[in-house]
Amino acid sequence: MNDSAHLLTPARLIAQFSQNPGLQPIALRLEPGDDVRQTLEAIAKQKNIQAGFVLSAVGSLSTVSLRFADAETATELPGKHEVLSLSGTLSTAGAHLHLLVANTAGECRGGHLVAGCTVYTTLELVIGQLTAVRFERVMDRRTGFPELAIVPVGVAPPCLPQSRPPTDNPPSHNTPGQPQGNCPYRDF
Repeated sequence: MNDSAHLLTPARLIAQFSQNPGLQPIALRLEPGDDVRQTLEAIAKQKNIQAGFVLSAVGSLSTVSLRFADAETATELPGKHEVLSLSGTLSTAGAHLHLLVANTAGECRGGHLVAGCTVYTTLELVIGQLTAVRFERVMDRRTGFPELAIVPVGVAPPCLPQSRPPTDNPPSHNTPGQPQGNCPYRDF
């Protein structure tokens, strides 16, 4: 028995996803001179992506700017680089993306993708979209960052007890745009 017939090629995988109403792919190519982060954020807004994630990315960059772990500012890496991996979440509410690149000597560096990463020859991407949920960004005072909240479509913004200081008048019932349940937090 030939098991190779059961292997999914990328084209078959994309075709399979496109028939699944819960997961819709977007395949695209960024061109020379495009800023990767700015272009992805613009596409999220243009395509109204509510819960996207990077499935695949391959290409090259003429300039690379990364924010390393716990750093307050970005670091620019000299020279041209190959994109080895781009992963993370993407929505109209924001993006959290990490990039791993290799320079011409094959040395690898990775960190948070920030504005300033410019496509050299091409960047071929496949973005998956989940249709049953949306990604929100809610400030978490424990981390000091707007963190991911995964919300079913049609549900009000989440109540994260560590997200906002309590108000004097907590809502007693669910209204559109208000947190679910007995949540003493507002202004998400």
